[in-house]
Amino acid sequence: MPCQDSKTFQRRAAVDLSETQSRVQKATHIFQEYGPDIREMIRFSVRDEGVAEDIYQDLFLSLASSKLPPKIRNMKRFLYRAITNDIISMVRRTRRRHELMKLYARDYRASESEETSPGELLIQSEQKEQVFSQLEKELCP
Repeated sequence: MPCQDSKTFQRRAAVDLSETQSRVQKATHIFQEYGPDIREMIRFSVRDEGVAEDIYQDLFLSLASSKLPPKIRNMKRFLYRAITNDIISMVRRTRRRHELMKLYARDYRASESEETSPGELLIQSEQKEQVFSQLEKELCP
């Protein structure tokens, strides 16, 4: 992929910034208007206050980072669906994190039993340096 010139990059960054600001303003407006309702919907679904606060913050981030539908007929229904989706996503992430931690622990125990010789460590280090130098050559200045 060729490098972009700086003016194109700056224009694209300015457009992205204005879109992000607009989305954050919309999310802020929604939270100002429906904040207590949002908290009640979350508390209805989640009993743990810490998790509820995480979901509250994640909801703001998801509203600010994604494009909202142009016309939302029933905002409370939309918010309830968004909260439900965020809770499902959080459960999936947590479950996946636990699975990865189990795999990591298993692999770590397995690698502890295998001793790596100093020569192998040197070869691995040199291979990593070669990869990074190649990556540096490919990146834009």
